[in-house]
Amino acid sequence: MRFVDVVYDDYAVVHTIKTKEGVSEVLNKLYSRSNETSTDLQQKFLQFSQETGVLSENIVILPKNGLSSKWHLLPPNRITGSVTKLHLRL
Repeated sequence: MRFVDVVYDDYAVVHTIKTKEGVSEVLNKLYSRSNETSTDLQQKFLQFSQETGVLSENIVILPKNGLSSKWHLLPPNRITGSVTKLHLRL
């Protein structure tokens, strides 16, 4: 796990690669201290995720309440109550 980009009073982008039995998983997270993230920050996160091998269709930015009918099983992030998780098996 590594912190890719951090602005301590605003946001953090975390990149993790886990490998188990020859299968690698990439997990990128965007944590925000506010309930809203700027379009520029979301675009920056999307670009970073694509550069680390995550396909566009596997990138999800959930609504600020952390709940969505399609993605309701993901837990809320502890900083803002919103969820931004990306998970891809390579």
